[in-house]
Amino acid sequence: MDTKFRVIFGFLLFANTLLILFLTNFTMQTRSDISDLQAVLATKDDVLNLTHPPQTNVLEKSCTHCHAENKFSSFHGTEQDLLAMISRMQGQANSQINPKDVDAIHASLALLQCNSCHEDRTTRKLALKSPGEQKEVIREMLVKSGSKADQEEIDRLQRSYQQLLGF
Repeated sequence: MDTKFRVIFGFLLFANTLLILFLTNFTMQTRSDISDLQAVLATKDDVLNLTHPPQTNVLEKSCTHCHAENKFSSFHGTEQDLLAMISRMQGQANSQINPKDVDAIHASLALLQCNSCHEDRTTRKLALKSPGEQKEVIREMLVKSGSKADQEEIDRLQRSYQQLLGF
């Protein structure tokens, strides 16, 4: 019995020593990782500043050689109206609308109705909200502006937002 007790005690002592060594190594590695972190973490403003709104870029690249920038500041109609207008513009002589940019142009024009009241930075703040909160903000703004606030329009604006900003 005494030998059996010594073997079990020795095994437990060995296992405990291994566990202590493992935890010590893990703790030291965690401390090293923490000390390598930046002293100041990113703020919400930092996150918003990382994303440059591409809607102005795609419109400048594809549209401003024929149209002044203020041409884009008003609402351009329903989703079908926007698609028809973009298709019509693609057919114009000297059109610089690249077919791969059509979706981005469509999303940019859809979001310009938001930019008629809000700066780009304000609309980018939607990225900090959940999809449900984004839809609620869009619905409130559509009601406030007198536009129809049906679910299709809310979904369309949210899709445009997510497509351009990636959130």
